[in-house]
Amino acid sequence: MSHSTNKLSGFLDLARTLPSVNSARVDLMERGTVREAQKAFNHLVHDIDLPENGRFELRTQKAVRAFQAAEGLEATGRLNRETVDRLAMRLRAQPSAPRRVSSAAAESPRRSVAPSPVSFSGAAPQAQSGSVDAIMEKRTAQTLSPSESEVFDLADRANQQVESGGQSVFSRLPTTAGPDGRASFGVGQLTIRAHLDQLSRLDTAELRAIGISPRELETMRSRGTAAESWYRVLRGTARPADLHQTGMPANALEHVRRLVDAGDEHPLVALYGEKFAQQTGLSPSDLVPMSQGLAIYNKELQNDFRAQYEALFGEPFHPTRRNSARMAEAAYCVAARHPQLWPVIQSLGGARGGATALGHYLGVGARAENLHGWYARAAKSAVGEARFVELLTHVDRLTTRMRHLENVRHALLAMSKIEIAAGTDRARVVARIARRFHGAPGRALQFFFVDGNVALPRFHSEKALLAGLNRYNESLGRTHSDRRLVQAFNAIAARRSES
Repeated sequence: MSHSTNKLSGFLDLARTLPSVNSARVDLMERGTVREAQKAFNHLVHDIDLPENGRFELRTQKAVRAFQAAEGLEATGRLNRETVDRLAMRLRAQPSAPRRVSSAAAESPRRSVAPSPVSFSGAAPQAQSGSVDAIMEKRTAQTLSPSESEVFDLADRANQQVESGGQSVFSRLPTTAGPDGRASFGVGQLTIRAHLDQLSRLDTAELRAIGISPRELETMRSRGTAAESWYRVLRGTARPADLHQTGMPANALEHVRRLVDAGDEHPLVALYGEKFAQQTGLSPSDLVPMSQGLAIYNKELQNDFRAQYEALFGEPFHPTRRNSARMAEAAYCVAARHPQLWPVIQSLGGARGGATALGHYLGVGARAENLHGWYARAAKSAVGEARFVELLTHVDRLTTRMRHLENVRHALLAMSKIEIAAGTDRARVVARIARRFHGAPGRALQFFFVDGNVALPRFHSEKALLAGLNRYNESLGRTHSDRRLVQAFNAIAARRSES
């Protein structure tokens, strides 16, 4: 028997000899029971060096409550028969060597080594010349008529020009996932998730034709989806699918939220870090910046940012008239009063750039960018930096056009009850509506269709449609974006007519 097992034999003997009181509410707080439980906790997961003195102090109480919540037990914070039995079960399931979170990881959660990418058997398939164009041509022909295809081409080019100037680049806006968590990429600035979702619609032969292994795609999507689920668990907005994905008991969510709200990093990593790492490919300690970054959703901090901005510059903050230097200064002032924001600024890149990004999330919104950033970081962990960039760069124009093809199809359906003359004017309206599906397709469906049903377009006259479109842009602060799209569209249409 190992030294570790000898040390814990007292607790296992104690668990076997306790009276069989079948109630979670009966306390077992004798000094000897507490001391043996402290030894068990130190061995199992916590790595917080509980004093093995038999006194039920605050640190021991927190350890008990954290363990109960993680195990789906009633989180009373008191030792009872049910908790002792569960501790004993976990100890018996352990190998002889302790499995504890290292002190270095607990004390310095940001100094973590990036996990290695998955090793896929065999090289990636060799991309076939012309395969991307062939797939896109086939899908366009299946979706649109020849005249509608011309409209799609104009709208697609205008959208790309507005998003990235027609260049395949990563988004400039940093996220709390750090440098490896840029949420969007490409000529249409789709999120990494959107790129991979579009690829998942291709069959195995099509994937191999463009040089992608189905397994590497599935692993990237699986890790990204797991990161999203953990993000929602930490934020307290988990769906049933997220609980299934993470294996988190529903009655543990409140405990997780308390840890996040309190900034209690050690139990968070110790209790959930291993499972998080297995599912996402990230480090257990990445739970810390993920949870810290949720401060951007705090309404009090958002209001404080706006109030500070107005106090500094004598005018209200306006999302569509942004000044980076002012946003950074206001964000610094808010962080000075709320120290929990300093790690967030560091996650966002530090210095003035990080403060500007914090100001963006507190003032402008678009906070879901961070959810997508963690998806991107986890997806990248599956294949490594070089392959990640290579893959996205190769498929960008295909996935972007596939997504915009869906947007144009929705725009055409929204106009299906309206007589608008064919030609450039009609194509311009299609492009404007399709643009609204680019960023928030669910919201656009609800606006342009009754109950989001594409068989029931909401508008039945050109006048009503254009007025509604203008109202929609104003309500979302997208008037400037709409104006830029129209300018890009007109320039592209003019060059085409001249040629």
